[in-house]
Amino acid sequence: MRKLIQRNALLLLAGLATAPAQADPRIDAITSGVGDWFTESEYTIGGGIAYGPKFAGSKDYGIAPYFNLHMLTPQGIYIDPLQGIGWQTPLGERFVLSLGVGYDFGRAESDKGLGAGSDRLKGMGDVKGSVLGTTSLGFMITPATQLSVSLAQALSNSDRGLSWDVSLGHAFELSEADTIGVAGAVHLGDGKYNQTYFGVTQAQSKTSRFKAYEAGSGINSYSFTVNWTHKWTKHWNTDVMAGVTQFAGDVANSPLLDTKTNYIGVASLNYTF
Repeated sequence: MRKLIQRNALLLLAGLATAPAQADPRIDAITSGVGDWFTESEYTIGGGIAYGPKFAGSKDYGIAPYFNLHMLTPQGIYIDPLQGIGWQTPLGERFVLSLGVGYDFGRAESDKGLGAGSDRLKGMGDVKGSVLGTTSLGFMITPATQLSVSLAQALSNSDRGLSWDVSLGHAFELSEADTIGVAGAVHLGDGKYNQTYFGVTQAQSKTSRFKAYEAGSGINSYSFTVNWTHKWTKHWNTDVMAGVTQFAGDVANSPLLDTKTNYIGVASLNYTF
């Protein structure tokens, strides 16, 4: 059984806060072997660059370093700075369940390093970071095609609320060295989530340049990604990913949005052992 796993490069740029769990066409194996926890685990170390918006809906973009660190044990336990810590396991022959704890870095009302934020948001106040409880259930339509539903609930700073998405991804093996993956997703949020990232309260309206706006619950965006992985050797590979997000629903009319469409790009060199 295999699972399509998303690596959210925008946690470094913290750009598209609406998509914490997009499907990534790259496939990681879930094994059921028993062995030494360290020597039998799979490790990936890599780095590159990421390009994306300053915050969800921003017309301003930036470039930031991208770090790829990932460990997956034979028992399905994963440790990853971007995904968090969790456990994934096959359920029968077609389903994959994943439970974990991650982190949403929030958003600043000014330009602060690599985090999401912009001086344009001055007066809105910072969106505090939140510890997230994450759950994902995937259904393997074919060995290379997965339909999944993922949820992320704030365990701290609960005003962040609940976000979830429904995604479909497929990996095309062009050769032993090259794989092209495509994935599409629908992203949703409850009233708290959409209001936190796209709404403007009366109090925020008085201290910022934006009119008060209530972003209701429901669909906030759609996204599509394309990923190319090339294996140079048994251990070395390069990944190139490009994606687009289209904001929708009440969120599309938010005064915080400079644009209804955002783009991202990531290129990295990785070593797996």
